[in-house]
Amino acid sequence: MDEKKSNATRLLCASAHLDSGFCNKVIEQVTGNKYQVKAPAYGLNYVAIANECLIAQGRRVIFQLLLSLNLVVAVSLYSQTPRYRPEEFIPTLVIVSLIAWILVFIQKCKEKSEARRFHKNKFKDESFRYSPSDSCKLDIERLINQQKGNVFIYSGFNPFVGSGFDIGGWSFTINILKGKDQVGHETLNPEPFEIPDLYEFIEKHVKKLELKNVTYENNLFINGTELSDEKWILPTKLTSPNPNAEQTVMESYKSLNSEKIRFYNCIQIKSWESDLILSMFLRFSIVGKNLFVEISNFLLTPLDEKFQKIDKIPSSFTFDEFKGNLFGSLLAFPFRSIFAPFDILNGVFETIFGSALDRLNKKTIKKVHQFDYGAKTSLREETSGQNYSHYFQKLDREMYKKIIEKHILEGIIEFLESKNIDTGELKENQTTIINSGIMVSGGTVKTENLAVGTGAKILNRLTKKPNNKPPQPKL
Repeated sequence: MDEKKSNATRLLCASAHLDSGFCNKVIEQVTGNKYQVKAPAYGLNYVAIANECLIAQGRRVIFQLLLSLNLVVAVSLYSQTPRYRPEEFIPTLVIVSLIAWILVFIQKCKEKSEARRFHKNKFKDESFRYSPSDSCKLDIERLINQQKGNVFIYSGFNPFVGSGFDIGGWSFTINILKGKDQVGHETLNPEPFEIPDLYEFIEKHVKKLELKNVTYENNLFINGTELSDEKWILPTKLTSPNPNAEQTVMESYKSLNSEKIRFYNCIQIKSWESDLILSMFLRFSIVGKNLFVEISNFLLTPLDEKFQKIDKIPSSFTFDEFKGNLFGSLLAFPFRSIFAPFDILNGVFETIFGSALDRLNKKTIKKVHQFDYGAKTSLREETSGQNYSHYFQKLDREMYKKIIEKHILEGIIEFLESKNIDTGELKENQTTIINSGIMVSGGTVKTENLAVGTGAKILNRLTKKPNNKPPQPKL
């Protein structure tokens, strides 16, 4: 699905005009620390959202300037009023207040008018407006490059930053030196194989499902504090990390059991107009005589309700909205008028200190041996809600997850058998791993959720993996 047309992109573009806090946060992420990478915002057109935020911010600045000018005129006229005749200022106060009221009313109407371009009943390709300022073009270009990268540079504990909630996974080992038995014949000698061949076979096997909105990507993952020795990612310390690895580099890490840089094949399913995104990270490695297989599953849920305001207002301007804006602006204009000059000054200081902060970051990078270039979260992850918006979304998540896991296991079995490797234990436990997330093979057990006994239950809540520390043991 085209990310520009996703439901989440549409809602966040509207939120740029309705929520100034969200708007400022996006702009800060885009134009902020130029040395830290931005995690992929799955299912979002990050550039379109950033542009809408820049448009909304520019409009707010214009109204803040007009309100500030109006306030300055009021203060100037008041200072010229004789102290012993303050009543002479009342007509001026009424006029100034009326101007401020009208300005805030127009601003409220304009905000909703701009947001309505992204109402579900009006949304179309022409709704987007690409007009970044010259000062932000480099930031936008850097953002585009990072969103398309295949090297994921993360901060903290969780390497799969931006993928959402951890919904469990599994792993197992299998002896690849044990040949399969043939009835009435001798045990066959196992054939050696290369890990890249296994990845290629599994990808082709899963693609036979012909599922819609499924993507397959090869990615590398490395912690943002461990880039100093990786010159192909970070040529110099005072540059933004390179998020793109050449094909030869990707191929070399498929077979390499590196402790710092890990290769994963990511199978991603986007459903419900990208409201629901299931990411499955698959990895193979050979350790001694064993093949180790692991899969980690993550889920991005629909946006939080506070970002769905646009669909809760009428698609066209109504008299009730006119009254609401009129009354709302009457209550808001005194506060907006007072705070407008401070907002303008704050913007000026941010521009001035932005350069100072950039210089400070440079000094920090030079002094600190392990500067953290990694991403801590993503825009899509930050705006996700805690719940599904439809019951069927929960069922679809299970459906896609189990179908793909089943085909991955079938593909592994088929590949290993083609190499004369015994897969008896794997076949016996195939149903168990799909239904319970548990695998027993060669004495190794790894499971995220396990319930044993009559009446036993599994409570599987959506929980995000912590970014900065490993999971704490349950007491």
